Amino acid sequence: MVTKVWDFYRISHFTDLHIMEIYFIYNWFSSYVKAEMTVVDRENKRAS
Repeated sequence: MVTKVWDFYRISHFTDLHIMEIYFIYNWFSSYVKAEMTVVDRENKRAS
């Protein structure tokens, strides 16, 4: 019984960490993409 609870805790904790990791990477990636888009926009305005 105790091992079952421990396994569940371990698995859920592991998943939480993964969700956090993915969330942080996603946030970083989307802000990076936004910055890139802004630079591209500026270049396009300058070119036209």
